[in-house]
Amino acid sequence: MKTNHIIKIFSILSGVIFLISGIGKTLAIADFAELITLYGFKYISFIAPLIAVTEVIIGLFLIISVYPKQTSFVAILFLVFVSIIYLYGYFKHQISDCGCFGKISVLNKMSPLQVITRNFLVIIMLGTVFKYSETRNLLFSKWKLVISIFIVGLSAFFAGYSYFPSYIPLQTTKKMYENKKISETPLSNVIKTSTDSTYLIFVFSYTCPHCLNSIENLKQYENTQIVDKIIGLAVQDSVNEIIFKQNFDVEFLIKNYDYQTLSSIVKGFPTSYYIQNDSIKKELLGEIPCAYNFKNSQNY
Repeated sequence: MKTNHIIKIFSILSGVIFLISGIGKTLAIADFAELITLYGFKYISFIAPLIAVTEVIIGLFLIISVYPKQTSFVAILFLVFVSIIYLYGYFKHQISDCGCFGKISVLNKMSPLQVITRNFLVIIMLGTVFKYSETRNLLFSKWKLVISIFIVGLSAFFAGYSYFPSYIPLQTTKKMYENKKISETPLSNVIKTSTDSTYLIFVFSYTCPHCLNSIENLKQYENTQIVDKIIGLAVQDSVNEIIFKQNFDVEFLIKNYDYQTLSSIVKGFPTSYYIQNDSIKKELLGEIPCAYNFKNSQNY
């Protein structure tokens, strides 16, 4: 009886950690996808929503004791895998942010030693659940089914709603603000322009490869006086901002905003706007062309 009580406590505690981790990621899934890219796995960053929802399912199954032996085994494998990835990112790329709890940033403020220690303790609890749980499956009662479907469905919805790919190919993206006044667009909430000046507004992420590939071309626009001023609007990221400034010598103004603010303006990174007389004369989707090509285009 005492062993069963311990198993139940360990299962619930482990489940709560998985559930909070999964829900936290679904509320800021784009940030988690960006973190995957930063770890060096940009081509599989699209699986970020799947990882978050999987954590939610594991957490629920542990809390309500559905397939406890099988679920604890899968959870152990998951934790071992993410711990290895975290250590790889820390030693290879000097990334200390595990992004474990997504939007719940206060829980992410742990040192690498604390992160690994936490994962190790959770693995011990899960190992106990796996060892002493019965092999037979517990009944998946109606109330458990309803709760699980509701929470998983809600998590999947938020994961999809908050997901924002770092780049959308030009041919699949519709230009939204071209030939409109600044005052008629969400840009008016983040920048102020003068009618007697021309601007190039560059909306980007510090970790987006297409954004980084555009920086040298971007500098030409001001150097060749195609525009009077360049303004960068970047996704707020203090760690990667430092790395960016260490590797790119930029003199133009960069203003940082939270992800949700910028995602309400653009549908992909990078997106740029050529502004003249307080109007958006040209909307550039994807990597910025060199100044020479832009100047000689028919739309300039």
